[in-house]
Amino acid sequence: MAAQASFAVSGVTVNLIDLDTTDGVTPSITFNTEYGYAGYTIRHLPGYNDYISGGTNFGAVHNSSQWAIADASVGTRSLSLGVQTLQANVTAELSARSDTLFTLSKNTLAIFSVPYTVSLTKSSKEFLDTSFKFSAGVPGSYFDSDYTFRRGQVSSTLFGEIYTGSSAGEGSLNLLATIYTSTSGTPPIPEPGTYAMLLAGLGVIGWRLRQRNATSV
Repeated sequence: MAAQASFAVSGVTVNLIDLDTTDGVTPSITFNTEYGYAGYTIRHLPGYNDYISGGTNFGAVHNSSQWAIADASVGTRSLSLGVQTLQANVTAELSARSDTLFTLSKNTLAIFSVPYTVSLTKSSKEFLDTSFKFSAGVPGSYFDSDYTFRRGQVSSTLFGEIYTGSSAGEGSLNLLATIYTSTSGTPPIPEPGTYAMLLAGLGVIGWRLRQRNATSV
């Protein structure tokens, strides 16, 4: 039986609440620069003699081979990943990252709603692991949530909130999803071609955000 996995995020919304109705400011959030990356790695075991990898910035990647079919894409505050392994002794890892910088008006509570769907199908000898990281923050207010899925089908919505005080805040919204599947039962191992590059990208985003925050103080 082939292992199949998919994960998608789309339709992210933000609900704004005025924390001070006397300041004359209408609550607002302005999305500025956006960053994205999607990539995959597929290995045919043993020996890793057959190796396929690919990645792109703010777009989609696709691979169809005798070992696996893989798709990963990233858009404006949206992610989509899907993989199907076709033979034994195959490992595949897909990742997608979306980061958006924004400005949140002062004295404002922002509630982020992130709808997602996940579907995982495997046999007892196969391994599937889907992880999702959802975070957002402005100076003085931040949340960071991690989720892991290993079986079944789920459609739901995740929530997180941040707020500003007496001044507007420069912040970021970060979405990161990774699917790992193996028909050899091998547990996940970070892959330089995808996972490490995603983390490196997040580090750059964090550095740029810190620079912007330092400038605005």
